[in-house]
Amino acid sequence: MLRRPHRSIVPVLLCMTSPAYAEITAMDVWENMRTTASVFGGNLAARLEESDDGLNASIVTYRLSLTAPTSNNGQPPAHLADIEIMLPDMSLKETSQGTVQLNYDLSAPYVFTVSLSEGETFAVSTSLSASNGTMAATGTPEKITYDYAAERFQINVGPFQIPDEDDVFEMKMSFGYENLLGQSLIDTSNGLKISSSSRNSLNTFTSEDREPSEDGSIKITSTKGTSRGVTASSELSLPSGEINLFNLARALRSGLQISARMAADHYDETENTTLSGPNSRLIAHRETSLGGQDLSFTLDQKGIDLSLAARDVDVDATLPSLALFLIGTFEISAKHLDFRLALPLLKSDEVTDSFRLLLGLDEVELGENTWSAFDHSGTLPREPGNLKLDISSTTKSNIEWLDFWELDSALDATPGAYVQPYDLKIDTLLLEALGTIASATGAITFDHSDYETMEGMPLPEGDITVDIQGVQALLDALVETELLPTDQAAGVRLLLGGFSKSIGEDHLTSTIEMTAEGHILANGQRLK
Repeated sequence: MLRRPHRSIVPVLLCMTSPAYAEITAMDVWENMRTTASVFGGNLAARLEESDDGLNASIVTYRLSLTAPTSNNGQPPAHLADIEIMLPDMSLKETSQGTVQLNYDLSAPYVFTVSLSEGETFAVSTSLSASNGTMAATGTPEKITYDYAAERFQINVGPFQIPDEDDVFEMKMSFGYENLLGQSLIDTSNGLKISSSSRNSLNTFTSEDREPSEDGSIKITSTKGTSRGVTASSELSLPSGEINLFNLARALRSGLQISARMAADHYDETENTTLSGPNSRLIAHRETSLGGQDLSFTLDQKGIDLSLAARDVDVDATLPSLALFLIGTFEISAKHLDFRLALPLLKSDEVTDSFRLLLGLDEVELGENTWSAFDHSGTLPREPGNLKLDISSTTKSNIEWLDFWELDSALDATPGAYVQPYDLKIDTLLLEALGTIASATGAITFDHSDYETMEGMPLPEGDITVDIQGVQALLDALVETELLPTDQAAGVRLLLGGFSKSIGEDHLTSTIEMTAEGHILANGQRLK
């Protein structure tokens, strides 16, 4: 059974091929395109006809047979589905400067068809339009650069339907680009390398999905996003072989490297979720604004490294369904948002993998409507909050996470931990909110030769120091606003007194130590 795609599907435009290095022919360009298309094991074919100045390609079709890899228990590859993409006709015209001009017939849509081995089939139609669009190929037969430009470029996908258990899920999307300028270098001299860069003044994205409800109503989710001043770049390197989508681990071990970056000067997004039919109503409304953003990721043998930086973040959400729970409108803003996640993904026999998580939120503020939902009197401190987190760990993974076909059986066959941490470092943990300041630092190592002392866990050794200021005043304010019962506040104070010591007015500190003998100490007093 086909499953619903994630709403934020992003189109990847390999707009195929810098200054001319030597004369290339139309056939050189066609073969370069065919080589690129074969990276996933597919085949690009067309009816080719020679013209006075190059080639005309019609009935252009890309076909890919999705086959699961040979399983670890020796079972032969299983055929899962066939994918066919009908592409527009194109002409490849050779020029006197040694370049090739590419022209596409955009009057005909792309048709994307998936036929499952069980007999189910679904198709998606995609239409393209361009204003003053050009594309030219230059270089050598094995290294071809594609330069492209358009005043406006539009992609419309769907609507299309996908069965989802007992219902039918319908979706459509569109992508728009203004003042688009880009370049892609496709190098087939030693494996495959693709380097791309582009910029445009305006990106637009819209989507609408429809989901039937049990009472006969239709839940409609509409999204519109706008990015301004967009730049993007990407790199793909595959020294040898093909990419099997069911086992990316194999391609990574063969040298696959992927990196990408996208930056925008400003981004706005609006999303509405409504219910149409007998019980028509607004379910949710959200507006998001970013003063600027920079998103990047890499994927290689070390794992995935994802980072996001944004400034002037504003989110306003209206949730009528939660109005009975006090918060019908939620407003939050932040001056800066920083996020990074480095995550190992390949199975390893050695302790060489590194995990890291960084999170930063500066000058976080809630809107007045949000505050008034639970603090009418303004008792709680409302100064902007801050959060900083930087933790890392050296790990060893016992699972090949990107071998999707064997993942379930690997999880079932692994008796112990899927990931073994050998240390944990808290370089920064800082929270400033509601008049309190809480911070922590520390480092712990884990001894995997001893699972008995801590009853099934690796023996930890190290210490963590915690510092808290203003918590007593916060408890008083929470009691005054009736958000926290008096007896529960007393319980929190008792707990804090047992694990911390006072070093000033409303200022607590605590050092939690884990020893090689399996003891746990708080400020020198043994807890375990």
